[in-house]
Amino acid sequence: MNPERKDFLNLHSKPGRFTSEEAAWFLGFLPHELPMLMAAGLLKPLGRPSENGCKYFSLVELDELKQDRAWQAKASDAIVKYWKDRNLQRPTENAKARWPQKRLKPGQAAPSKKTLSHRLAPLPKK
Repeated sequence: MNPERKDFLNLHSKPGRFTSEEAAWFLGFLPHELPMLMAAGLLKPLGRPSENGCKYFSLVELDELKQDRAWQAKASDAIVKYWKDRNLQRPTENAKARWPQKRLKPGQAAPSKKTLSHRLAPLPKK
């Protein structure tokens, strides 16, 4: 565990507002997951911060969310949905041409590097 995170979580008296990183630690999420929760409408920063500005969160609100099992489930589902949607946006035609996902049958030998070398060559431009 990150020493800063450990020190913060062990504070006897926590501050009234948290930065994004501190809020993520407090809720049990990773810091890069907080923007996903805000985009899903599950977490709202204090005030009206600019889009690229520093965001702060209320201890009272975060404490309520931390205790709410239903919210925790929604938040976890929102993060899974974000990554699922993002992975679906990958270009699949190129990926399939370069890295075929064929499974070997029992007793079948894996293809040699020589037979795979033509697959690793750059694809022709259309």
